[in-house]
Amino acid sequence: MVKGITQLRSYNEDSHRLLERIPFDKQQEFLTTCFSGNYDYINYGGSVRGGKSIALMFLLDQINLKFGDQYPRYAMIREDRPQFTSQTMPKFWEVFDQEEIEQMPTSHNGYICKFKGGLEIIFFAENFDSQFKYLEDFKGLEVDGFLFEEISGIHKKTWQKSFERVGTWKMKERQKSLDNGIEIPPRIIASTCNPSPNWIKKEIYDKWITGTLPERFSYLPSSVYDNPNISEDWIENKKEVMSSQDFEMFVNGDWNIIDNENPFYPLFLSAHSSLVRRNRLEINPNEFVWLSFDFNYDPCTCIIAQLIDDFGLYIYDTVQVTGGTEALCDVLISDYNILDYADKMGLRVTGDNSGYSRNSRGGINDFDRILDKFMISANHLRRYKSGHSHFEWIFDMTHEVMRTIPMGFNKDGNTVLIDDLKKAVRTKDKKKYKNRDNGHLHDASDAFDYLIGAMFENGYRGVRRWKEKYEYLTES
Repeated sequence: MVKGITQLRSYNEDSHRLLERIPFDKQQEFLTTCFSGNYDYINYGGSVRGGKSIALMFLLDQINLKFGDQYPRYAMIREDRPQFTSQTMPKFWEVFDQEEIEQMPTSHNGYICKFKGGLEIIFFAENFDSQFKYLEDFKGLEVDGFLFEEISGIHKKTWQKSFERVGTWKMKERQKSLDNGIEIPPRIIASTCNPSPNWIKKEIYDKWITGTLPERFSYLPSSVYDNPNISEDWIENKKEVMSSQDFEMFVNGDWNIIDNENPFYPLFLSAHSSLVRRNRLEINPNEFVWLSFDFNYDPCTCIIAQLIDDFGLYIYDTVQVTGGTEALCDVLISDYNILDYADKMGLRVTGDNSGYSRNSRGGINDFDRILDKFMISANHLRRYKSGHSHFEWIFDMTHEVMRTIPMGFNKDGNTVLIDDLKKAVRTKDKKKYKNRDNGHLHDASDAFDYLIGAMFENGYRGVRRWKEKYEYLTES
């Protein structure tokens, strides 16, 4: 059925299975998603060594165990023959024993692998330009589902065609089983991938980030840190030998590094690994707390931060709440005990200057609402200031602060902000590119800009003074 593949086996008669069939937590989440019946398409994507390929083999194993008596059939597709032989099949034999196979996949049988338990797998090498261009191999193809390994190397037309053919194997029998309340093999399309700038990023990852992914599509982010079989030494070694961009892309699974050639926050991209903390740091109760708001859109955004003389600038959380400023303040009070800080060490409140504009609802502005909610005076407000050219000034200031002042971000509380800072693009006219239709919202990064502008209202002089004080305290 697929021309050109002469050998798929990489099994060593003297070897034994390398892995027990026990998925770790993230792999189990992938399996649960595939068997839930809630999704037509599942993409398990992200960093290398996240256990994605093995998870596909676990899926086949579970299908064979659960539904083998219904003789399920699945197509597994890879970009070309060399990747099948060098990457896919070694993973296959890590999970399966030769004794479980009734028919080995060869060129003589259409590369169909048949299990003694009942499962049937058709191995496809896409080779789109030479043979898949007109999708001839899909004509009349009947399968329960498709598994794409490293779908970023697959043509979009092939992926789209799979939706026409999924669930076509033994259709009458499957429907009869459903009518009788009998569970059937999952009619799904599942795939794995590493970060890539092509169609899969636009169709899946970007829509997942913006919350516009179709209801029956699922994206499951993969991280090397999910895999308990990967040592810290392996990760540290990759930090040493890989460029910071490659490390962020392939080890941390950052999709936005790949298509941001003119970043608005270049130092955040280059130093991301050292800035973002996996182990959460909590607010210091003996220092005042900064709150920086962005009011322009719903949900309303607030960054919680502290600037500590002998520590540096730390971003604890980026909070977004629908319902306006007062709803966000209620969450800050209930979840972060902000009133305690208002009573003790005090608050510093800033945000975009639109917050000083009165609106029709009660005739008061957003900062008035914040003062009322937190029961504090206007002395707690720090008005955001910038130079004559806002974006040029904030670009230079954020660069100077990141270059000069120790910084940190809690990973688990700043997903939106971290994503904003990574993908923010500086346009030719030196502004920050914004387009809400394609995921460049930047409500969180704007709140970050206001925070920097208010903390260092004296500009570069304020940054230098803070650095001098920090060096005195840490050296003495």
